[in-house]
Amino acid sequence: MNRDINPDDLVLALDSLRLGKIVLLPSDTVYGLSVRADDAKAISRLRRFKGREGKKPFLILVSSLGMAKKYLVISSGQNNYLKKIWGPKQRPTTVILKDKKLLPRSLNTAGDGLAVRLPKNEFLVKIIRSLRQPLVSTSANLDGLEPLQDIRNIDKSLGQKKPHLIIAGKKNLGRRPSRLIDLREYPEIKIIRK
Repeated sequence: MNRDINPDDLVLALDSLRLGKIVLLPSDTVYGLSVRADDAKAISRLRRFKGREGKKPFLILVSSLGMAKKYLVISSGQNNYLKKIWGPKQRPTTVILKDKKLLPRSLNTAGDGLAVRLPKNEFLVKIIRSLRQPLVSTSANLDGLEPLQDIRNIDKSLGQKKPHLIIAGKKNLGRRPSRLIDLREYPEIKIIRK
């Protein structure tokens, strides 16, 4: 487990997520706000918290490629490509794949795709494995404000709003958001964010 995270934080995060609460967690990139991806009410609560319009999609985090296959259409070519780009030494990468529509429609009301990432953060993977459900993850900021990279700047990103639980880990993650690739028309690869 991440040395910066107290093992008791895992229990606190799981309890809060199971109750449909919004939890602020460190990720591979910037701090994120998370709820369970199978909880439509929690997703709506997160959308209201961020001030995010209904058509803007969320992404999900999975604990394995196998979990991604449960919720998304993944061909053998896409599977091989994901193994490569989700490898341990690769940069954090989010991909858009065709949605099997097993999760609430409110994750993405705008189309047939769903964004997914396999995090490199051990703590996040442990949470997802324990829940046996993907997590919704969105940058920890209100719509229009800068994503939270340093926990000491939480007020600049979230104003007076605070999630139910904050797990800080390192003070400063200092990384840019993940790379974003659309793989729905694979072997055509559309890079949306470098």
